[in-house]
Amino acid sequence: MTTYPIKVLVPDNLFDYSGPAPVTFGVQLPKGELPNAENIRLTHGSRYKRASFRTTAQWDPPYVANSSVRWLLVDTVVDIDNGVPEVLQLTYGPSVPPEPSYGHLDLLQNGTSVPFLPIRVHPD
Repeated sequence: MTTYPIKVLVPDNLFDYSGPAPVTFGVQLPKGELPNAENIRLTHGSRYKRASFRTTAQWDPPYVANSSVRWLLVDTVVDIDNGVPEVLQLTYGPSVPPEPSYGHLDLLQNGTSVPFLPIRVHPD
């Protein structure tokens, strides 16, 4: 299991803000370190944070055996207390459980799919 600290910077104009804040950030990983965007979690202490992970670049073309993630895009919500964000870590490896499957229900409006309600999928 590998863990990297993630430093969240809060803009000066939010020095006294308390509450949730959506964030998106990219992480560059060493070649061969992470084979795909599975078995990776964002944590705050020992608590897993809900996040989505997407590979945006690989070290080798996807058709090459043993290609690995070069850039990982992470979307999450960070809790801020009086301008101080919670401390996050990016943890990955074979022993890290993958992020649970989240999805959304769509509202069909004039033939166009509109995100409507977030849902969480629990396999039985």
